[in-house]
Amino acid sequence: MNRDLEAIGSGLSAWLRRLGLADADLFFTLVAAWPGAAGEPWQSAAEPVMLEAGELTVRVHNRSSIRLLSYGVNDLISRLNGAIEQPAIETVRLVGPSPGQ
Repeated sequence: MNRDLEAIGSGLSAWLRRLGLADADLFFTLVAAWPGAAGEPWQSAAEPVMLEAGELTVRVHNRSSIRLLSYGVNDLISRLNGAIEQPAIETVRLVGPSPGQ
């Protein structure tokens, strides 16, 4: 029975990785920690949208804020990794708002 569950777990992990969801639990932990860990101006100007293979994608609500926020990326990485208690975030990719926003 245990071997069956291990095989299912291994297959499920591989399937989630192919879908880009391998870090789903970690991402939800990050989202919950975002307001306090990210701080300002990140908290009000942006939101995390995906974590995959060490890269955190952050949607910035206003395109004009992207350049300003880009200067604080290293500090953001340090604060977020501290909040989730592991060095899971290696890089941050800033993207503008979705079309129509």
